[in-house]
Amino acid sequence: MVSSRLTKNDELNCSRFGCTFRPRANLMCIPWQYESASAHSSEMQVQILLNEYPSAPVLSLAFQISRTKVLPYHCYFPFDIRNEVHAKYLAEILKTGKIYISLLTTPRPMLRTHEISAIGRAAVANLLEKSLAHSNSISEGAYDFGPAVAEFERKVRLPDYFQCVLTGSEIRLLAEAFEREGAKAAPDQKAHAEKIATALLGIFSLQHEKLVLDFMKQIPSIRQGLLFMSDLHDHFHNDFDGFKKFVVNAIASHSSKAANVQLEAQLPLLALLVRFVEHIRKTDVSDQHTSAGWEADLGEIAKRIANEGLSFKKLKDLVSLFGFQGGPAGRPAKDYSAEYELRAKGRKWREVAEYAYQNHPEIRRDFGGIEFRDLTRAQREDLMHRVREAIRGYAKLQGKVFPSPKRIGLLASGGEQKTPV
Repeated sequence: MVSSRLTKNDELNCSRFGCTFRPRANLMCIPWQYESASAHSSEMQVQILLNEYPSAPVLSLAFQISRTKVLPYHCYFPFDIRNEVHAKYLAEILKTGKIYISLLTTPRPMLRTHEISAIGRAAVANLLEKSLAHSNSISEGAYDFGPAVAEFERKVRLPDYFQCVLTGSEIRLLAEAFEREGAKAAPDQKAHAEKIATALLGIFSLQHEKLVLDFMKQIPSIRQGLLFMSDLHDHFHNDFDGFKKFVVNAIASHSSKAANVQLEAQLPLLALLVRFVEHIRKTDVSDQHTSAGWEADLGEIAKRIANEGLSFKKLKDLVSLFGFQGGPAGRPAKDYSAEYELRAKGRKWREVAEYAYQNHPEIRRDFGGIEFRDLTRAQREDLMHRVREAIRGYAKLQGKVFPSPKRIGLLASGGEQKTPV
């Protein structure tokens, strides 16, 4: 139940974001519908997120509060780096390393403090720096925080930022349990464990630290990619023809000719990797003929990687062909060639947006299916932003310039076209 001390604006924030920011108290306020005792004991995790959009960066404080592990509560609050009050608060939590939180419960609010670690404060400083740099790259007239937040709400799932097997408190309990059991081990068993641990950690020594850190950063993307594959498998289960049609249309509509050629060149390596994994699954070490086969595959894989290279970017580019999150900015591209041509001929963004609204059923569905003339001003601004980004994505994939006012004359005159950077 929301406290009566909250203003009407605070209540609107709680309704939309699940929490609110009270600048006078430097306090994050989160409604808590459970018993007051659980407000003190519930596990709380905090993430600071930065999502950059063409109209503005969105820097958010996101919370996961677990009264029970099975059903955590999520909320977030977006901060505008150009808002003086917001910027002052972000600088304050960076300076103090503390986030003060009020869980609004009866009979009185429960105050809690989240301590940001030294590593966490360095990460916050880095995100603030990136946010400011992105903000400074946007002109005063083009900067618009509202549509950026709306885009954040369409694209982001907060639970994805809190994926873990064990929480911090559970890891501490596990470490204590291992310490108790380790104390009971015989001296020779403890010495053998020391030897194994030293060898294991030596593999990931300081000389490989950057490799390990880079891989750790890629884990969320890898996980998303694997989940995406699982989603497709579930959807197209026992429907190979349907899946093939999906892949054909995805490749044909989402990538340039150059990207298709690059994808085609990687297929032999992908086939080798799959065959190698299958060999490992089935090979009997005593079967010399089969072992020789997978050893040959391994040699060929190493040769291809050495000659052609294999990077996370190439794998992510492949997945982005299907409109998967992590690909190019903007919504998954359909065919925005007509909208592109309208804008290139100098038509206003309102006219281009109206055309897209009338010709893309999925857009109309997102706005409740109402007539274009009945859209509110905020809805029209959101629609125009969405269409702009769709055209930007289409232009990038097709190797064309984005039809901004400065370039319309160049397009009309048939001048040289370059992909905007």
